[in-house]
Amino acid sequence: MSDHLPPATCNLKSLMAGNESINELPKAYEPSAVEEKWQKRWVEGKCFSANPKSEKPAYSIVIPPPNVTGVLHLGHVLNNSIQDILARRARQQGKEVMWLPGCDHAGIATQVRVEKQLRETEGKSRHDLGRDAFLEKVWEWKDKHGGIIFEQLRRLGCSLDWERERFTLDEDYTEWVLDVFVKLFKEGYIYRGKRMVNWCPVSLTALSDEEVIMKPQRSKLYTMRYEIVDQPGEYFQIATTRPETLMGDVAVAVHPEDERYKHLIGKMVRRPFPAAEIPIVADDHVEMEFGTGALKITPAHDLADFEIGQRHNLEVIDVLTPDGKINCPGCPELHGLDRFVARKKAAAMLEEMGAIVKVEEHENNVGFSERADVPIEPRLSMQWFLRYPATEEAIAAVENEDITFRPARWKKTYSNWMENIQDWCISRQLWWGHRIPVWYRKEKSFELREAESLDVANLNAGDLHVGVEPPEDGDNWEQDVDVLDTWFSSWLWPFATMTKVGEKSETLKKFYPTTDLVTGPDIIFFWVARMIMAGFHFEKQLPFNNVFFTSIIRDIKGRKMSKSLGNSPDPLDLMATYGADGLRFGLMRIAPTGTDVKFDETQIEEGRNFANKLYNAVRFRLMQGAVSSFATVDPATLQLSPIHIDILAKLDQLEDDLAAAYGDYQFNAVTQALYAFFWTGYCDWFIEAVKGTLREDEASWMREATLWTMDTVLSRFLHHLHPFMPHITEELWETLGYGDGSPLMQTPLLADKVLDTFDPATVLQAKTTATAVFDSVGRARNLKAEYNLASNKNVSFVLDPAEGAVINDDLLATFSLLVGAKGTEVQEGYAAEKGTPTSLTPLGALYMPLDGLIDFDAEKKRIGKEIAKVEGELKKSKGKLSSPAFAERAPEAVVNTERERLAEWESKLAQLQEMLAALG
Repeated sequence: MSDHLPPATCNLKSLMAGNESINELPKAYEPSAVEEKWQKRWVEGKCFSANPKSEKPAYSIVIPPPNVTGVLHLGHVLNNSIQDILARRARQQGKEVMWLPGCDHAGIATQVRVEKQLRETEGKSRHDLGRDAFLEKVWEWKDKHGGIIFEQLRRLGCSLDWERERFTLDEDYTEWVLDVFVKLFKEGYIYRGKRMVNWCPVSLTALSDEEVIMKPQRSKLYTMRYEIVDQPGEYFQIATTRPETLMGDVAVAVHPEDERYKHLIGKMVRRPFPAAEIPIVADDHVEMEFGTGALKITPAHDLADFEIGQRHNLEVIDVLTPDGKINCPGCPELHGLDRFVARKKAAAMLEEMGAIVKVEEHENNVGFSERADVPIEPRLSMQWFLRYPATEEAIAAVENEDITFRPARWKKTYSNWMENIQDWCISRQLWWGHRIPVWYRKEKSFELREAESLDVANLNAGDLHVGVEPPEDGDNWEQDVDVLDTWFSSWLWPFATMTKVGEKSETLKKFYPTTDLVTGPDIIFFWVARMIMAGFHFEKQLPFNNVFFTSIIRDIKGRKMSKSLGNSPDPLDLMATYGADGLRFGLMRIAPTGTDVKFDETQIEEGRNFANKLYNAVRFRLMQGAVSSFATVDPATLQLSPIHIDILAKLDQLEDDLAAAYGDYQFNAVTQALYAFFWTGYCDWFIEAVKGTLREDEASWMREATLWTMDTVLSRFLHHLHPFMPHITEELWETLGYGDGSPLMQTPLLADKVLDTFDPATVLQAKTTATAVFDSVGRARNLKAEYNLASNKNVSFVLDPAEGAVINDDLLATFSLLVGAKGTEVQEGYAAEKGTPTSLTPLGALYMPLDGLIDFDAEKKRIGKEIAKVEGELKKSKGKLSSPAFAERAPEAVVNTERERLAEWESKLAQLQEMLAALG
């Protein structure tokens, strides 16, 4: 187990020590090579290994164990990217992080897959091999295919503590599962009984309620008639969707208050086939409004019918085999047929007998096996059940927010299930899994197996053994043939992965309870609720502090992803095209908290584009010379301009915004903030604004300030981006030589802000000035665009400054550079020629003299053509809106859209007429 591992020490820095400092980057970013390089370095350097002896505060998270049969899909990418973000962020905050990997044995899915392979390759069933030989085949399959998804998670860059990998059928974990069964049995929580269960005719096993998915189905409602025995020629009408089970009918039920049938209660009716007389009984369960108000009672094949049968002491006749075929030799026409084939045949037989009154289309909800995707059968079966422990503690923990659900709306779903909780059917009719640790003395085996109930009271007789180890005289005993539900092992996951039975390991003491759980809302009952109860019952405390429920990923049309629809892209293909970092960042940008994700591959392309943008920005920095000693320089000693201070203030604000978004688990808000700051704030505005200073002499104070600012921003930004894009940030951090050779993932976030030592008034003034410059640049660019001069570098501007505006030569140079102008002259009270294009800006009135820039006649002609075109559109729009037919018949949204178009054309016409007037 975990405490036998050596103390974890990440030695990545020593592995990197022999690498020469890189001073340049290839022209194009190649993510595959970079990602493979860093994945190898991280693992070889044991950078993800947790040290339970560390004095750092603990952060722990356990992976929702994927099926051993699993391969990576987009849901895994989203879930594990979020977990990796949380783990990497915690390391940056100076915490000792353990992110524990592992997978479950997936009882049904794995056995079905190996059985299929066995049939296809050897033409045999598991029964041909026998239990032990078949299990050897499953273990062989597991050893060959079971690690695929973990290799894929490594490809994604997940920083799991790979040395702690767990499997639910490992020896230590198996001991936990069996020990828990024994304890719960002896405490009276586990019992065996004959109950109506959900049965999968394909997997041939019982299923819990949570493993049944209700789906709306189009079916038929058959109204048939049964003859009243003592009233020949008079009939009793019954409605059913399942005529194939009428051979198991033992009664007909009506509501005791139904005036239509009161006089018939106690009489007998004749079942069509096999012919039999069955009673009419009264029961409050019957809905008078459904169908004819009469219900055929088939206790072996419907839970409600079974309960009615119990109340009226009715016989139970099972007419279905475990694999869903008719079992009724007394009706040879149907015996041996598949249940759905038999449905049509039974309806035809009733039709021939004149027993069908009518057939109607009917929509109802039908339960499907989650794994096999076939309709389940309610089936009376001997199974093992668990009465849930610690339910009150589990309800209170979420209600009181000792465990916080995010989004909070899942609290209600959880609470509703917990307050109406049903006993858990924990046995499965499989061979792959944890075999139930119950033995029967051979001479009493048949008697005990057929007993109506079995619980802790039977232990005293000496014919039943319940224990982790078999009885000492094992030859005289037979073990129960069933295995435990896979979820019965998974509900112990948070603590059983950290220690052995009966021990309190250093790992458990350090990292339990875990900090966060990231999972899908579809397993809130299967797993989350059960883990909470197990944590309270066995460890006497909650298993985790926060539960973050991920969104469901759908295609752009809102449909669920599926292979049959062809709308589920392979994450490995996406990583090959866009890089793992591009996939992670792009997916997180479109994953709002609490709503489904509409997957759009163009957003993953945006993730790659962002990686390229970052890469090129760093290449640009490297082109300017050596990295400055930014970490040791006091910014107060530099002559920082308003443009420098503004981007640093935005960087400080970014850190506050990120902290708030992380605190609310708003991961898409984090990505949006990172994207907006770097793409727009840093690249589009800051870098373009300071390019002029980089052309100055090496010793220039302005150049020095710019390089210091660039290094400060890049170093901190790489830090913040790292949890989302770990590979490229690590590569660029090393290339730039930041951190004195320490890898980025080992470098803590800086606690202080860049501008902490600055006078707040100075910072505010700088931000105001920079904003004024940037806003004025936008308006100047619009002026140029209006006259088709956007790319013309010979444009000059005249600025009549506003009162109080901060303007100096450096800012004017920056303004002209950003606008793409030849120059900008300041003239107070400037008297512009009539018609000179003008715009009011935060810096003042901005004029753009046109002399020598345009052909006035040609420009007038162009604008005249534009006006004619706009007037034509206006005429069409006004005509459409004035038409009563359009205004009255068109949808309101269409009419509103047309009104908006009219307003846009009117605004455009006014603008063009103003421009034409300006040209004289």
